[in-house]
Amino acid sequence: MPFTIIMIIKEYAMKKLPPESSVIESWIASALAYAKILAFFEYDKQKALIWFETPNPLLGGISPQSVINQGRGEKLLKLIINTLDENNLEIN
Repeated sequence: MPFTIIMIIKEYAMKKLPPESSVIESWIASALAYAKILAFFEYDKQKALIWFETPNPLLGGISPQSVINQGRGEKLLKLIINTLDENNLEIN
């Protein structure tokens, strides 16, 4: 199932976003970051939303949403994946 979601996101991004690959990659990374956090909170949208809006010391004191708004979705996705790995947490 994750491959299907990734394919849909990438297809949508290719149609709606400028062709610069960095924009598309950041957009896809942001979408995957949202999906990972939503899964971590067992699909509780309110908890996930609070996490995205709360300043995070690992991000220099800014919120994950601010990181996404700055076009740095890849940085956020790497942080999420590394944090989950370091804590031996698996999320599908």
